[in-house]
Amino acid sequence: EPERLRRSFGQPNIVAPPPATHARSYTPGRRVYVGNLPPDSGWRELQELFLKFGEVLHVQVPVTEAGRPRGFGVVELAATEAATAAMRGLAKTVLHRHPLVLRDDTALAQALGGNVLYVGNLAASVRAQALRLHLRLGDVASVTVPTSSSGRPLGFAWVQLGSAQEAADL
Repeated sequence: EPERLRRSFGQPNIVAPPPATHARSYTPGRRVYVGNLPPDSGWRELQELFLKFGEVLHVQVPVTEAGRPRGFGVVELAATEAATAAMRGLAKTVLHRHPLVLRDDTALAQALGGNVLYVGNLAASVRAQALRLHLRLGDVASVTVPTSSSGRPLGFAWVQLGSAQEAADL
């Protein structure tokens, strides 16, 4: 069972304030969510778009189990100012007839409060209970795995811990 979970979860991305478990530090305001990506767009194309605004640290374009892009990506820049400039500079960008949707990727997590973790890059087969067991995180108040209108998981989840301190200790 643990091996099956490891295979189905892959390497989930967990964003917490501040995530001490990551090799590089996470600073709110440096990540940009890019929505409405054309199906043929990849991480390199996003990287090229954002390079003119500053150093690009990381680009992620999640894919389905079948290997098809999910239609969005996340770009992390080296500076908050670069992320702000990119959102402003690319606000009306149309890529292959798809108008891009840009927003600060940290805004939703901050709006939810300091005890909520974003867990991304999940396989479509992952359910809330399996995620709760896999993460083994102390006092978990709730796990939410958003789904499409057809009921299929979207590849990410929100995990609410008992306190902001628990999230900060990760």
